[in-house]
Amino acid sequence: MIRLPVIQGFPVSIDDDIRQVLEICKGDLKAALRMVLVANAYYEEEIARLKQEASTGYGRGKVRKPAQKQAG
Repeated sequence: MIRLPVIQGFPVSIDDDIRQVLEICKGDLKAALRMVLVANAYYEEEIARLKQEASTGYGRGKVRKPAQKQAG
């Protein structure tokens, strides 16, 4: 069983994910690896895109508080 480090107090196991990928790829290891690499590339591009969309102030933790509605 493959175990990753504990993340935020929860142990992470990827065994079920590995089984699922292999099942989708009908046991073909090369196809399973290709599938994981393609997914990883997609997520890397998505993270880069989202980083560009986020404001620099947000990235530095300097976020303006939303205007509060006045009672009336």
